[in-house]
Amino acid sequence: MLSLKHHVAKSRALVSPLLLLNNNIKTIYIFSHSSYSTVVGASAKDVVLSFKEWFGLKPRSSAVLDRVFQILSTHDDEDSASRFAADQALSELGIRLTESFALQVLNYGKKTKDVLSCLKFFDWAGRQPRFHHTRATFHAIFKLLHCAKLTPLMVDFLENYKKDRYYHQVRFNDTLVMGYALAGKPDIALHLFGKMRFQGMDLDDYAYHVLLNALVEQGCFDAVAVVSKQISMRGFENDVTRTIMLKCLCKQKKIDEAVEYFQQLVSGRECVSGFMIGIVVDALCKNSRFEQAGKLLEDFKDRDDVVKLEKAYDVWLRNLVRAGRLDLALEFFKSKNSLEGSDFS
Repeated sequence: MLSLKHHVAKSRALVSPLLLLNNNIKTIYIFSHSSYSTVVGASAKDVVLSFKEWFGLKPRSSAVLDRVFQILSTHDDEDSASRFAADQALSELGIRLTESFALQVLNYGKKTKDVLSCLKFFDWAGRQPRFHHTRATFHAIFKLLHCAKLTPLMVDFLENYKKDRYYHQVRFNDTLVMGYALAGKPDIALHLFGKMRFQGMDLDDYAYHVLLNALVEQGCFDAVAVVSKQISMRGFENDVTRTIMLKCLCKQKKIDEAVEYFQQLVSGRECVSGFMIGIVVDALCKNSRFEQAGKLLEDFKDRDDVVKLEKAYDVWLRNLVRAGRLDLALEFFKSKNSLEGSDFS
């Protein structure tokens, strides 16, 4: 959740989205996911902490990234002299600015819950010679704003993106469709998509899947059926499509259909990921079908070398803890560690 004591200011025309943020914003950002809520109770926290340590999920620190965020967080973007000093300090780091590095920075900022510094970096990177933001970096910043519940800022970002030719180094309409979809404006996204099709243009596979996933997240299931059909017709269907459609069934609480669809993928020898298994496990647990979820994991334990189950195990354990089934959680944890040859006490 994101708590703002003062709303995002729109005090002057934008050259970059950062000018929407004024010096008085007080931001408290706590990232959460529906499947990974905070568990209350000391014993439950201990189980989850031990599980995280077992899988090594703690994010690694980076001296370069730490320094980037130190520079960004200690300079006032509203003050031109301070902003110039920050630009100089970042340039002096000798960073080789690439799409990969930009994504690392934005992901690091998401983990450290520093949305404002991410926006500052996005703006700085976009002003550097020989570097242009890509669909992936736009998608990353859109996701960051979406998770931080900064929808008004995101919409203003997109409105000014339409006017600012500087950013048009990527597929313009694709970026707008993705942005409005992630901003919780599916009507605008679908309108732009329809306009593109009328003009003989189309989304690429990347944008199609961003749109499809956003429609599922926002419960626009009729539109999901239409867009998924378009994806199939264009030969864009892949593992990502199937994962999203599996999630769609679970979102509609069609649990039995989701399990059947998943089993069809397995029997059809389609690529099945631990993330997909986690979706099904989560849906089963939320409907108190823990035994069925456990059996599903049991069926795949011998294929752990092919299908990585860490995420699915994590989902199952957290649901057990949330439901107060600590005995089952600890029993699972002990048996798993026993198989790994490690001691748990």
